Amino acid sequence: MVVCATTLSLLLVFLFGFVVNLSLAHNHVYHVGEHDGWTLLPLGKYNHWAQKHRFQVNDDLVFKYQKGNDSVLVVGEDDYNKCNKKNPIHTLTNGYSKFKLTRSGPFFFISGHDQRCENGQKLTTVVSSGHHSPSSTAHSPSPSVKIPSHAPPLHPPSHSPSPAAHNDSLPLPHSPSPITPAHAPPPVNPSYRLSNVGRGKNKTWKSKENFIHQKRKMKKLLNKAE
Repeated sequence: MVVCATTLSLLLVFLFGFVVNLSLAHNHVYHVGEHDGWTLLPLGKYNHWAQKHRFQVNDDLVFKYQKGNDSVLVVGEDDYNKCNKKNPIHTLTNGYSKFKLTRSGPFFFISGHDQRCENGQKLTTVVSSGHHSPSSTAHSPSPSVKIPSHAPPLHPPSHSPSPAAHNDSLPLPHSPSPITPAHAPPPVNPSYRLSNVGRGKNKTWKSKENFIHQKRKMKKLLNKAE
């Protein structure tokens, strides 16, 4: 039982240390004023600098200034607006002061030297309780478009008109009437044609018969001449 209790205690200590290191690893350290540090005449106003960042719980602010010539006072909102240096919550004076943002909400900082607060050396930060958001330059993954492997079959309309019904509704083309020539010959009577054929045969037969008769006559004349 003693061994189990000792093992359990060591395990809890290890887990606690792991959680603490993990939380510290995600903390950000911000240098107030960047290269200018904590001074009376920075290149940009401190509150403009603060608006560019999103502060989270356990983040650190670093104030760099010349020790002995300036200081940092953590004050309430009313003392911040009035630049009241008499009732600070915290006083930082070592020239390289690190302040941890231990809670969510606003924090107010002013200079504790002469009239620097009245001349604009003051800072307000608002701490969010959420996690750090990824950099705005990071590209979000584009959503993948899924294409269905089997497209649904296309069905014809259930009441589509049939071709026959469609053709019935169309007017039929008119067939052209036969063209009769203006000076067509009159029709020939069949009986007239037959009679003419018979006459032609009779004429041919008579001429042949006359030829034979003339031939015989010439033959007789030759025999007499001999």
